[in-house]
Amino acid sequence: MASDLLNTKEMKVLRGLCLGDVEDEAHFAGVGRKTFDGLLAKGWIEHATDETYGTMGFQITPAGEAALELGHEAGL
Repeated sequence: MASDLLNTKEMKVLRGLCLGDVEDEAHFAGVGRKTFDGLLAKGWIEHATDETYGTMGFQITPAGEAALELGHEAGL
């Protein structure tokens, strides 16, 4: 299904979250709300709050980690 394929903006977000960090949208220059909404709908990221700093944003899910791996294998 085409919607399950990663694009470069989605890869940018997943790479930025791959260490388990919680980041807000501002961390991802050039990535808009539509991309985040798509990643949330696919279950690749989730809303989260950093326990240490109280940062509210997003973190990667296990499904997102799997999608990131597929993106790397595809050369993205």
